[in-house]
Parts: sequence; C-alpha cells; structure tokens
Amino acid sequence: MITAKQKKQQGKALSSAHTDFAEGLGKYAMYKTSNAEMSDELVQETFLKTWKYIVRGGKVDTMKAFLYHVLNHLIIDQYRKPKTKSLDAMIVKGFTPSVDTTENLLNYIDGKKAMMVIANLTISKIKNIQLMFVKEF
Repeated sequence: MITAKQKKQQGKALSSAHTDFAEGLGKYAMYKTSNAEMSDELVQETFLKTWKYIVRGGKVDTMKAFLYHVLNHLIIDQYRKPKTKSLDAMIVKGFTPSVDTTENLLNYIDGKKAMMVIANLTISKIKNIQLMFVKEF
C-alpha cells in the first residue's frame, strides 16, 4: 500500500515531469497528428495514463522516455481508430443518400402470405402451432 508521503512524492514527480516535458510532448504529438486539439488531448491522456500506472504501483525509471513511449502508443491507437465521416461532407462530394425499401417490402409480402396460410388452417392445427412455437412445447 502506498503511504501518504509516497503519494505526495509521486504527485511532485509527475507535476515536475509535466512542467519539464509537456511542451515537448505537445510538439511531438502535433508533428505526428497535425491537429492541435488532438495533440493536446493525447498529451493529457499520456499524463493520466502515467499517473494511473504510478498509483497502481508501477515503477518508472526514466520519466521522459516513459512519457514518450505512452504518447507514441496513444498516437498509434488514434491512427487505428475508425474514422467517422460527415454526411454533409459526403453530400458535398456528390454522395446521394437513398433508402432501400425492398427488404421492408419483402417482409410485408411474407407476412401477408403467412397470414393467408394461417387463415386457412383448422383450429386444431392452430393450437398445435401455438403449443410448438408460442409455449415452447
């Protein structure tokens, strides 16, 4: 278990690491992502993950190397995430959304056919179907 004194030391170490390395981490993230908002979020996430690792009892020998390692993995994860596309941007490029109603139409026709078959069944056959499917007999 971590004592209060150790917790305070860890907090000071991470705080000084933030002061010393945040700007460099931000520049590196900006170089890799070319997006200022994303780079700021990645740097913040880097420090949060590092803090969680330290609190869980993880040992960090070289803080700078550890922070860049975590940031690099976060950048890779960001690139691997599926990209969302804006419908407005797609429409500007010529995409025209359409609604395919053939499946709904086929389901409707199948339902009508089933209702016609059920209407022609005898009462005893209807009860047998209810026992088999509705009551799981």
